[in-house]
Amino acid sequence: ILILSVSLTVSQIYDYLLSYYTVSNQIYENLLRFFISDSYIKTHFQNFTISER
Repeated sequence: ILILSVSLTVSQIYDYLLSYYTVSNQIYENLLRFFISDSYIKTHFQNFTISER
């Protein structure tokens, strides 16, 4: 019974960590995507303003 509960707890912790990792991974990817698109827009805008002169 003790072994069963310990293994259950371990699996719960594992599930929790896995879900946490997945969520943080998605957040990281979204931030990365946001920064990439943001810098892309800035570069594009700078190129646009330079070419306007």
